[in-house]
Amino acid sequence: MSTPDNSGSGKHKYTFAGATIEGLPTRGLFKSEGKYYLTISVHDGEVGWTSREVRTKGSVVVWSAVEDKHEFECTPSAKLQVALYKKHSARPVEHLGTALSPLSNWLIATNAVPLVPAFKGGGSSSIQVKLLLVQTKDSQKDMRGLDTAQIAIQGAAANAASLGKLPSLKTLVAAKNGAEHVREIATGNIAVGIDSAWEPLLDRLDAFTRVVDAVAEVHPYARMAWTVLSAAYKLVKSQQDRDAKIQQLVNKMKDVYEFLCDANELRNDKAREGALSRLVMQTVDCGHFISSYAKSPSFFCRLLEQSVSNLSSTIDEYSKSFDGLMQDFRDGSQLRTEIATVRILADIKDLAAHMDLRDIPYTDGAGYELSRRCLPGTRAALLDEISEWASADASDTPRLFVLMGPAGTGKSAIAHTIADRFEKLKQLGSTFCFSTNDTGRRRPESLFRNMARDLCRQRSAFKDALSKSIEDDRSRCGTKDLQMQFEHLILGPARLLTVSGTIIMIIDALDESATVEERAQLLSILSQRLQELPAGFRVLITSRAEPDVQDAFDPSSGTVIVRRMPTMASDSQLSKDIFHYIRHTVSERDGRMPSGLEDSACEMLAEKSEGLFQWAFVACRYLKGKRMGESAVERYALLTKPGNTGLDSLYQLVLSQILDPTPRVLQMFQAVMGFVLTAAEPLSMRALDALLQTLGPEESIDVYGFLPFLGSLMSGVGETNVTVRPLHSSFSEFLQSERRGRAYYIGVHGHHERLVRASLRLLERRLHFNMGSLKTSYVLNSDVQRTGQVQEMIEEELSYACKHWGFHMAMCAAGFEKEMVDDIRCLFMEKLLFWLDACSISAIVEFIVPCITLAMDRLRHAGGDVLDLAKDAIKFVRLFGRPIADSATHIYLSTLLWAPSASKIIHVYGPKYMKTARVVSGGETLWPTCEVTIREHTDWVYCVAFSPDGKRLVSGSADKTVRLWDADTGAAIGSPLVGHDGPVRSVAFSFDGKHVLSVSEDSTLRIWDVKKRDVIAQQLSGHDSVSSSITISSDGRLVAFCHSDHDIRVWNIEAGDTIGQRLPGHNSAVVCLRFSSDGKRLVSSYSDRKARLWDTETARVISELKTQDLTSIIRAAAFSPDGRQIVSGSDDGTIRVWSVETGDLFGEPFIVGSTAEVLTVAFSPDGKHVVYGTDEADLGIWSVDSGKRIGGTFEGHMLFITSVAFSPDGGRIVSGSEDNTIRTWDIRAESRITEVEEDIKQRFVSAAFAPDSRHLVSAGGTERTSFLCMWDADTGRQIGEPFGAWDASLCSMALSPNGRQVVTGEDNAVHLWDIETGLALHQPLSGHASEVWAVAFSPDGRLMASGSRDQTARLWDVRTGQPIGKPLVGHEGDIYSLVFSRDGKRVLSCSADHTIRLWDCDTGEALGAPLRGHEAEIFGLAISPDGKYIASGSIDKTLRLWDAETGLEMGDLRTGHRNAILCLTFSPDGRRVISGSGSRTIRVSDIDMNGPIGLPFVGHSAMVRSLSCSPDGKRLASVTGETVIRVWNVEPQLVSSPPSSVPEPDEYVRENNTAFVSSFALSPAAEHQLQQPYLVDTGSDVGISIDFRTGWIMGNGRDHLLWVPVDMLRRMYTEHCPVMIPIEQMVTVDLSRFVHGEHWTECYDPDAQ
Repeated sequence: MSTPDNSGSGKHKYTFAGATIEGLPTRGLFKSEGKYYLTISVHDGEVGWTSREVRTKGSVVVWSAVEDKHEFECTPSAKLQVALYKKHSARPVEHLGTALSPLSNWLIATNAVPLVPAFKGGGSSSIQVKLLLVQTKDSQKDMRGLDTAQIAIQGAAANAASLGKLPSLKTLVAAKNGAEHVREIATGNIAVGIDSAWEPLLDRLDAFTRVVDAVAEVHPYARMAWTVLSAAYKLVKSQQDRDAKIQQLVNKMKDVYEFLCDANELRNDKAREGALSRLVMQTVDCGHFISSYAKSPSFFCRLLEQSVSNLSSTIDEYSKSFDGLMQDFRDGSQLRTEIATVRILADIKDLAAHMDLRDIPYTDGAGYELSRRCLPGTRAALLDEISEWASADASDTPRLFVLMGPAGTGKSAIAHTIADRFEKLKQLGSTFCFSTNDTGRRRPESLFRNMARDLCRQRSAFKDALSKSIEDDRSRCGTKDLQMQFEHLILGPARLLTVSGTIIMIIDALDESATVEERAQLLSILSQRLQELPAGFRVLITSRAEPDVQDAFDPSSGTVIVRRMPTMASDSQLSKDIFHYIRHTVSERDGRMPSGLEDSACEMLAEKSEGLFQWAFVACRYLKGKRMGESAVERYALLTKPGNTGLDSLYQLVLSQILDPTPRVLQMFQAVMGFVLTAAEPLSMRALDALLQTLGPEESIDVYGFLPFLGSLMSGVGETNVTVRPLHSSFSEFLQSERRGRAYYIGVHGHHERLVRASLRLLERRLHFNMGSLKTSYVLNSDVQRTGQVQEMIEEELSYACKHWGFHMAMCAAGFEKEMVDDIRCLFMEKLLFWLDACSISAIVEFIVPCITLAMDRLRHAGGDVLDLAKDAIKFVRLFGRPIADSATHIYLSTLLWAPSASKIIHVYGPKYMKTARVVSGGETLWPTCEVTIREHTDWVYCVAFSPDGKRLVSGSADKTVRLWDADTGAAIGSPLVGHDGPVRSVAFSFDGKHVLSVSEDSTLRIWDVKKRDVIAQQLSGHDSVSSSITISSDGRLVAFCHSDHDIRVWNIEAGDTIGQRLPGHNSAVVCLRFSSDGKRLVSSYSDRKARLWDTETARVISELKTQDLTSIIRAAAFSPDGRQIVSGSDDGTIRVWSVETGDLFGEPFIVGSTAEVLTVAFSPDGKHVVYGTDEADLGIWSVDSGKRIGGTFEGHMLFITSVAFSPDGGRIVSGSEDNTIRTWDIRAESRITEVEEDIKQRFVSAAFAPDSRHLVSAGGTERTSFLCMWDADTGRQIGEPFGAWDASLCSMALSPNGRQVVTGEDNAVHLWDIETGLALHQPLSGHASEVWAVAFSPDGRLMASGSRDQTARLWDVRTGQPIGKPLVGHEGDIYSLVFSRDGKRVLSCSADHTIRLWDCDTGEALGAPLRGHEAEIFGLAISPDGKYIASGSIDKTLRLWDAETGLEMGDLRTGHRNAILCLTFSPDGRRVISGSGSRTIRVSDIDMNGPIGLPFVGHSAMVRSLSCSPDGKRLASVTGETVIRVWNVEPQLVSSPPSSVPEPDEYVRENNTAFVSSFALSPAAEHQLQQPYLVDTGSDVGISIDFRTGWIMGNGRDHLLWVPVDMLRRMYTEHCPVMIPIEQMVTVDLSRFVHGEHWTECYDPDAQ
């Protein structure tokens, strides 16, 4: 600790560097991590701050990160207060305690300070706090008087060691002479006059610019060079030339231009123009370098930081470049000397970071094109103005230049010319050209991605900065959110850089980026945020003067230059430029005009253009085109015919000359152009022809017969495989306007009908088995796609038809589908799997479900069987989307295998694929209830909601994001909505579904535009203490929230303010808030078990729910749709319904579970049902009328269910959980189950082997009834009937040593049972005050021990059932496990208090001190068969061994577990300890070797809670609380070894996902084994592996043998786990007919019926 400096009474500076909290209560195994934060405040002023949130299950919390550091000022006599808070998932923040002490005490304290409990009557607290405080000395005084350069030198010296490690910097520390020279430069000790060199240089350069005015390639760069050097001269002169090296460089350039001005005979040589151009380009770059050096301290400091000699070497490089370029000029050499450039210097200390740019999607073809540049010598004034703006590196230069003008005025040509100029200068950052002809790819979300990747090209510094900005979060690379893209891909990296000179980025045709609504967010970013870029960045935008574009860019703001394209009236040069362009374009190769035309013809065409370059472009292409019987003179006459002005007239003229205006020709034109303009994506001539040919002879159209003649209007018509597009968007608009297009009007009718007809017919003709002609089933699609084979198999037109037939069907006129019944039936009843095959192999699986969904309403006319099969197909793709996308072959081999046996898809297609695997047992009969699982949130999901139309979902999470999802597929809609600084607690859609509302713990309400994906409003300003009790009304009008003062506010979103008065609270915290559907009423529940109803308009209490008999807190509540009832869920596991009018309780409570907390409830739209979720991951539906649950629970979530909602149609529910997932459920799938009294599935708590090793006794039960069962361990079948049935919640079980009695622990009691009779031996043994977590028999079976949540253990006489002695008291936490010593004289217990205690069975006294060593709760306890060792397993992930006689710790036994150890047992020989983990694995550890042996036991889907080893040591039974007991073969698992390619045995099971077996067998029956053998490679140490994450069963580490749904894979028979109890739940598969590898195609029998 720092010693306080108390001198003086003024304020001093202090630094808070961290804190430690000790003595926290540890969290239980099945509880989530505690979330803690501190507030620290100074009591002599307003100084105060809040720490970050830290999560833990342990007893200690530490704040020690860099972000925890905080500086503050106060007097030495001030007092410092520290308050500790804890956040909860479903209730308000809890204040745990406060410590207040003088600052001087905190500074010198070496011991922790106890916290005073926040609640009254809390007594003393075991929680203590330590602070790390340091008094800050003023270390800046020594820096006064030093200029920026001196500070940089000091910083360079301080960082010398780290800088020396960089690959490019070798001996900075040793470079003393160089450092001293730089110091002299920096401090002005070298002063040289500058006028003698600079002024002659500028004079010469100005003269040179005038001389080369006619040299088009050189002149633009010469002007830029003079501009840049002039600016550099002013800067350097003002600083008196701080560096002699710069002087030498100026002299070098002066000599160059003196030579050039005298070399008249050389200048006129065409061979030397390239060298001249490069010389002036080098001058521009050199000028930028000198300016940056002279004006920017940061630039100089970066040069100094990177290397003391870097400045000199950079200048030397420029000098050498000038020498080389001059030699090129003298020799007339065509060899190019590269221009030296220092364009970007990175302000990043660690340049070792690298990233794969391919992670950022890139849109090809959107860059600039040389063919689209202005003709040299044209548009010079405008190009020079833009070039000078882009080259000017003054800090006040606007970052943005917007060039606006009508269609056809040449804006794009300007953009492409500027791009080419600055590419040659190495100053072009990026060019992105939008186009209405490619809107499917060139979207707003593509712009910043392309920019980022382009900026990385030849700029390693930007790539390093980009990698740092992304920070290993690859989701930022693929995000479609424009704000995130700009922040992380452009602005973030740019801020880490210093730019020498300027870098220009060009955006062409911004108006063609999207619709007005879709481009609004992009316009907002471009107009408002580009100014945040560093000074050296420039952005040129071209666009038509659309209203929204004009509104976005206001020239009066001073942040943007807006220019209009010149007109003939405003720019006399424009007519000359167009003439020049026409003369150049129509001339023959030798420069002569076409026969019969004079130069005057070009003048006339220029005049007719009316200033539109697009008119000139089309006219020239038309004039130059070849057509039999028509000369250029005749075409010219038509073009210049009076009245033919403007683009529309030109288009009319060109089309009239190409097409005979007969009805047949016009019909063909409309048919082809209808396809071109109506297609969902551009198509090539070959694809268009293929689609049109399917329409048959009735529409015989020769695409190749006339599309090539449209070359003056269309691109792609000269090649068969290039997509066809209008050359200019104005031509598309012309054809789609009846007024403008007249006879050539394409119209909207009939095109979708013809496209869907063509698509379905193409699918009928070309779809077939094995679309990719795959030779083996072992490879994935990705392996095939890399070979290019796919493009040959799935041609463009077929891919188009696969993706878009549904879209065109949906757009057809009503009733058209009746004409397509046969085609639709063929697709679904015959070709469905082939369609999936084609989509799989061509990587377009994501189009399948939307395609069917769009067409669903039209399919009913094809018959009920087609409609049913279409619905099945959607479920099929949703459930099996991964293997379908992974491997086309496994559509037939794997996914068809797992489709429910009663499904339509199996009925139709199953008989054709008989040589496949067959499910023998454990398969699904009907489609599962869980339709979609979304796993993309990175933290707890707090809230979910359906959109009003039921098509979308919105979710809010502790990861601070709001996300939108497709409710049918679970696909993300766009990227996360980012902006909140705290967990998002409540979300809702607006009534029209256009907006999403979200409220966060950061005390803000955000309103998001769903289409623009942007925040349109942020409210709740001024409310900085909003608690976690937040809710939004269902119509999105109101928000209710609670302040820390327990008062409730109702916020009107439209008004942006609170409604009326605050709703006064009382001394208890608000737990839950919910609105009625009309927003007029609000229910609030409190921690004192009360609940109130409020009128939101009057802020008055309407009534209070009559909760006086309620013994628990209401955690969740919801109004019925009619507003007359309220449903509540409590932490006692009950659901109740209340009258809104009277506050009375309706009927009896529905008991969900005795130990559960109901966290969320929601009414169905008809008010008849309630869906609920609990902290035990129990999700179910309750009938309001009958008071009973409807069907079974919805199984899938693993942790707390925090939010539920019904879909608007009541057919689905959505749930969000602390397991980070969102799931949607099909309620109708539960309709096969009528109302039942209880869930009939048994869940097991414990299991134990009988002494004969052949039988197992289990303890478990359904939700309301517990019972015991006997099982055959060989077959997994039940022996006899269940016995000992009783109505209680079962907690623990133990089997007597002779196997004749069973003891069970329950809520507050213990039961003893006789196995033979199935009867209780005694009345329940009472005495415990809470759940009995642990029971055990003594070795002789005469005593029994029990341990409870009440922190006591008890001993019982088995024969009499009476307690022996007094309770064993001493633990300070739950007792989780008990075990007797081998002589039966002692009993051992372990507890949540981190200790193990030994008790004397005769006296009931504790023996010695507790055994301490674990750092968290101890759950597992065992004693070795010889009685020498005690083993304990803890939440702290360790397994410890103790000497049973002395109690001394023998150290940790390495297990390989990476999670809590919850249970353990010794092997019968005592040499090994078997342990079960919270990570769902079981490991065997050898005591002598002190480490794990063999492979992990992998397969459980939940944490392992109970283990029993058979007395013969051959088998192991494990229980997790699921509906199965697993029986493992121990020895095969132990003799197996991990693959040698894996360095550590636990690495490949880090996520508990991989198991290894020796053979490919999925059933114990001999008749089910493979007939086509699979051979494991000789010497292979991998064999067969099972991946529980992906579902793939692999062979030899490379071959994909079979895919299995993960939930079934965990119930699958393997050689290591041959039995599951009950056996009916085990999945077994017959592989006898399974063909694979090169024989896979034999699975299909086309003739089968």
